[in-house]
Amino acid sequence: MNPSVDIAPEFDMAVSHDDDRSFVYMPDSPCTYPAHQGIEDRMRQLEARLEQCTRQLAALNEIGRTLATTLDLREIYWVLFREIAQGLLGTPHLAVALFDQHTETIHYGFAIVDGEEIDPTRLPRIPLGKGPVSDTIRTRQARIVDLREIGQQLTAGGRAIPVGDERHLLSALYVPMISGDTVIGVMNVQHDEADAFRGVDMTLLSAFASQAAIAIENARLFDAEREQWALAEALRDTAAALTSTLNLDEVLDRILANVGRVVPHDSADIMLVVGGLAHIARWRGNTGSQPEPKPQAIRLAVAEVPYLRQMMRTGQSLAISDTQGHPKWIDIVENLHARSYAGTPIRLKGLVIGFLNLYSATPGFFTASRAERLQVLADQAAVAVENANLYGELERHADELEQRVAERTRELAEANERLKEVDRLKDQFISNVSHELRTPLTNTKLYLSLLEHGRPDRRDAYLQTLHRETGRLHNLIEDLLELSRLDLGAAQIHLEPTNINHLAAELIGDRSAMASDRGQLLDCHLDPDLPLAAGDPKRIVQVMSNLMANAINYTPRGGSIVLSTAIRPWDERDWITFTVRDTGRGIPAEELPNLFKRFFRGEAGLASGAPGTGLGLAICKEIVDKMGGRISVESQPGQGTAFTVWLKPAHP
Repeated sequence: MNPSVDIAPEFDMAVSHDDDRSFVYMPDSPCTYPAHQGIEDRMRQLEARLEQCTRQLAALNEIGRTLATTLDLREIYWVLFREIAQGLLGTPHLAVALFDQHTETIHYGFAIVDGEEIDPTRLPRIPLGKGPVSDTIRTRQARIVDLREIGQQLTAGGRAIPVGDERHLLSALYVPMISGDTVIGVMNVQHDEADAFRGVDMTLLSAFASQAAIAIENARLFDAEREQWALAEALRDTAAALTSTLNLDEVLDRILANVGRVVPHDSADIMLVVGGLAHIARWRGNTGSQPEPKPQAIRLAVAEVPYLRQMMRTGQSLAISDTQGHPKWIDIVENLHARSYAGTPIRLKGLVIGFLNLYSATPGFFTASRAERLQVLADQAAVAVENANLYGELERHADELEQRVAERTRELAEANERLKEVDRLKDQFISNVSHELRTPLTNTKLYLSLLEHGRPDRRDAYLQTLHRETGRLHNLIEDLLELSRLDLGAAQIHLEPTNINHLAAELIGDRSAMASDRGQLLDCHLDPDLPLAAGDPKRIVQVMSNLMANAINYTPRGGSIVLSTAIRPWDERDWITFTVRDTGRGIPAEELPNLFKRFFRGEAGLASGAPGTGLGLAICKEIVDKMGGRISVESQPGQGTAFTVWLKPAHP
């Protein structure tokens, strides 16, 4: 009779039957026992295996129940550790490596060494390559590895992972985690004993890994959906915050205040680009402090900063997982200690107007997906910045318009005041002219009547008075016509190099007899080195003669009049000057501001009885102003008066 074999897979054993005897084959036993021998020993072994299988089934059921009822990744990982690594396999070492198909890189989502959890962010992201983890992903087959042969701990892709454990692990079990048809990662357990794992452990862990893969994928999908909801809420709140203000500084502050809800970070800044230069407009640390002034003073040429240049060129976000030794990284802020970077350009109508930059002190913190999430916020920021800039321009335009309106209003008010002054001067002019004309006309009428009805022997005296009054009328009319010509621009001024000394000497000669008749001393002091002046000789003589006539009229008998020339400095340049100085009664200080006003005659003029219209000094000032010069006066009561005319040199 041929023997038959019954397979008991749940007990990891087989029982063989023939005509005479039965044999029990147990994988863990070095020999085969006859069925009628050692029944009690075999029963105890079977009971132990049955108890082990019961625990395994209970653990599998507990894991299945837990994995089916939770979407918390950390809870899933800890269930795997407690129930599988510690509970069933008796090891405090477990790691879950996740595989990113898009980038073909491996990163650890969970790692336990000697019962102590290792921060996954400390473990590097590595490309798919050689080693047990990469081989398991590539072949989709579980494997038991003797770590003594590769001499590495928690290996992946042929590279040792620095988890901080100095213990030498001797054996490891790697099983793929498959969800549907996709390998999402590898679960591996390690042991500090050699040959610690068997085929049954590999089968058991593979069953757990399949359930874990589904749970992890569901949890990741749930986390992704939750992150999307959180992102949507953050973007909604950010949009509301950004649209609630049109102040650029407040907009930038609110962007930085909300960016942490989109992508976590240690510090962040916003750079604005003007003319190819990027400056840090706002900066914020992880403490939520307000922007500090030091980073804001930084100005960078975008073309000289590789990672900014790349974002400017591509218009795409950028993540630098580890800045240390990265070819595109440049430390631009002192003491920032950035070990990971994520940034995105702020684009407006196809142009990059700035950058949103995030920094972390943890290597590997930022990934491409995190950087991409910044782009949505950057797009919102671009609109808010544009609105703030437009509002700022509108405010500046409004301020400028308001300022122009104020200036125009002030100009109109000043013009109105000038019109009022002109109107007042017109009334005063009419009054003064009427007064000035009335007196000689009255005298003329009187003496014409005397010529007709007066004493014949007084006829010559009457005629002299008539000649004097008609001369006074003639002078008044000439002065009025001169002022009118000057006001209308009809009085021609022809500037040419003029010898002031020559004109002064001639005038002194002409006026000597008049001064002598009045008992006055007339003298001149001329600078022999006086350069030529830029002026109209005819007009200069007119001014000089007018000033000389005033000095003679207002200087008492025995007094002196001096005409002098000199080079004098004023307003950081040299001027050609002539001065007419007398020893008359002087002019009170309160009258000095009015001397050059039309029809003004001071106390001295009225008291002297000398003929005058009050237009001479006004005409002098108009003429000197049109020649580009100035006229000044110095006087003190009882000490005489000095009028000085300042003219520019003909050859500067």
